[in-house]
Amino acid sequence: MSFSHFFENTQEDIEYVLNNTTQQYQSHMQFIEDGGAIAIRHNSLLDSFFNVIIMIQKKLKNN
Repeated sequence: MSFSHFFENTQEDIEYVLNNTTQQYQSHMQFIEDGGAIAIRHNSLLDSFFNVIIMIQKKLKNN
């Protein structure tokens, strides 16, 4: 395998990672802009879940 072949593969891999990361970032930003983060913050089921996690952590810390 020549260096140029290795370089081409590496360049393709880097471009793939950058494109994928950019798409994920844009999706996350769109989610935040659409108010998704607010919906999660005010989700009572998630709130209860995290309260249980906090309670378990406190109990473990006290034992």
